[in-house]
Amino acid sequence: MSGCAHSVAVRNVTLRFGGVTALNDVSFDLGAGTLGALIGPNGAGKTSLFNCLSGLYRPTSGSVEIAGTDVTRLSTHRIARLGIARTFQSPSLFKGLDVIENLMMGTYMESSGGILTSAFRAPGFAASEAGQRERAEEILDLLEIPQHRHASVEDLPYGLQKRVEFGRALAARPRLLLLDEPMAGMTLEEKEDMVAFIFEARERIGFTLLLVEHDMGVVMEIAEHIVVLNFGRKLSEGTPAQVRGDPSVVAAYLGEDADAGRQEAAADA
Repeated sequence: MSGCAHSVAVRNVTLRFGGVTALNDVSFDLGAGTLGALIGPNGAGKTSLFNCLSGLYRPTSGSVEIAGTDVTRLSTHRIARLGIARTFQSPSLFKGLDVIENLMMGTYMESSGGILTSAFRAPGFAASEAGQRERAEEILDLLEIPQHRHASVEDLPYGLQKRVEFGRALAARPRLLLLDEPMAGMTLEEKEDMVAFIFEARERIGFTLLLVEHDMGVVMEIAEHIVVLNFGRKLSEGTPAQVRGDPSVVAAYLGEDADAGRQEAAADA
């Protein structure tokens, strides 16, 4: 799997907006084919880092390398063409299109002509579209939603919209997949399904994964390597067991006040 997956190297990335520092000297590595997770309390800088990786933000200083290529100053579409796909906290689907059309939109970045080729019906479009539709059909089956093929995406329940957005990212055959809170707003059953879909998709495609997720049960089940952010700084990183046992991570999630409260209660007892 790692043969087609991309490695990630984040080096001393700092991101400032005026007087606000969203990221402060963050560095970490993610090996090709690794299932990684980026965690931290709200406001820790997780989505800001995702935006630096995908080209939506340019770091104030530092660099981002993907598969050995410095992408720090590249545009979003050039980064996407390197095989990087992402999802967003809230589903960002093409309203007015049905499910399979949304999935097919994920294939256009990989095609030689992109969206313009399809828009102007360029030579070779029919054959290209047939291949894109076949891939979309495979993703429908993978995500167990073939019955929703022609449903309008805005009419789908929230959990299914998240699943479709995940499918659209898969349609690009990513070598690095960035999932921003893919389980947010889902039921327990929907989360269990999504975890299974991630493992199955990784087996088929062979991508590197970086996941932002607040459900620690999901993170511990999926991740092989975890990076913890807090107030824009890297607080810790390592295997799930290493991160779970790091006192600084416990303090960041539970708060020093909570820890003091537990100690006081124990003393009173």
